[in-house]
Amino acid sequence: ELPAGFSAALNGFVRDLDREFFTVGLTSQSTTQTGILSGGLTAQVTHEATPFGHRNVFVAGVEYTRNDVDSKGSAQFTGFPPSLSETKTDENVVGIYFQESFDLIPEVLILSGGGRYDWDRIDFRDLFNITNDRVRTFQHFSPRAGLNWNVTEDVGLYFSYSEGFRSPTVNELFAFFPFSSNPDLDPPSGRTFEVGTRVRAGEYFEGTLALFQTDVDDEISFVVTDPTTGGGLNQNVAKTRRRGVEVTLKGGYRNLINGFVNYSYVKATFETDALLASGPVRAGNDIPLVPRNRVGWGVNVSPVEGLTFSLAGLYVGEQFLAGDEANLSKPLDPYYVMTGRVSYRRGPLTLFVQGNNITDAEYEPWGVLAFGGARFLMPASGASVLGGAILEFSGFYK
Repeated sequence: ELPAGFSAALNGFVRDLDREFFTVGLTSQSTTQTGILSGGLTAQVTHEATPFGHRNVFVAGVEYTRNDVDSKGSAQFTGFPPSLSETKTDENVVGIYFQESFDLIPEVLILSGGGRYDWDRIDFRDLFNITNDRVRTFQHFSPRAGLNWNVTEDVGLYFSYSEGFRSPTVNELFAFFPFSSNPDLDPPSGRTFEVGTRVRAGEYFEGTLALFQTDVDDEISFVVTDPTTGGGLNQNVAKTRRRGVEVTLKGGYRNLINGFVNYSYVKATFETDALLASGPVRAGNDIPLVPRNRVGWGVNVSPVEGLTFSLAGLYVGEQFLAGDEANLSKPLDPYYVMTGRVSYRRGPLTLFVQGNNITDAEYEPWGVLAFGGARFLMPASGASVLGGAILEFSGFYK
């Protein structure tokens, strides 16, 4: 807390991650060891005021992240000599953001706007072949704006527009044998429009409806350049789109019971023709691994104070496999999975037992269509049980 309606926050982090991949294919075997040391901080300032009875909130901040990535790999493909690789990548990321929210009509009409500037520098070094060394810098300003209209205490409407982008990852820019690197990739960028409403029916029920569309330029996809080996590289696809609707209903009765039902329909499509790994892609083809239909529900029952029984379910519709941008292969089957939880809270201590996939459903949430039409499916985990305890400390923030 600071004087005159100001407040400030500072957050820092350090993360050390080591991982190893060992992959065996029909005609290949490869090992990759990666070490990632990351660190960064965020500083933010907030100001709240009520000039002439109109509430105004202004937020501004800056973020910095540093990533040091060391990677070693070896691969053996039938008919080719063994290949080794060792690379180092230094990445510096800076973000500057601000947002303003102003009550045009107090508690009725609220206007918000803001923006974010991102700068990302990737310094890649190949310790086996210095001709592959590259430095790429990406920068982008992303604006956003919104308008909320509280028609009554129980009915609200809103509209928002936002832009965003992401830098290509190191793995997207620089590939291992037999694939080719493409350090000249452009960063994907998108524009999202959303309009929605919130309706409250009495004290116990509430519903929301949202319509949205996101248009993306320069989405990154893999393209086969050597049909004999399946080798290729990543390329930008000019235009893709996600368009959909989401409906949520919530209800409850005092502290005894509450629940929700949520449905979303998303149509994710390529908007331009392209020649990708799976073949010619036409405008209107579905983007892989984006199900059109999802339904979720959940209910919580508290018969006595502190004791809660929870049950939830999720249905996910069929979706095309990764690598099947041409939509030629059979999609993943739809699936339904349920979770359950029992928790007891007394003071700052909560004890819980949670069951995942309690019906032990057999399904595959992810799959890839490999070169030559082979289908590789990743099965989901079966039924499992997790127990734990949560201890909360709130006095530090008072």
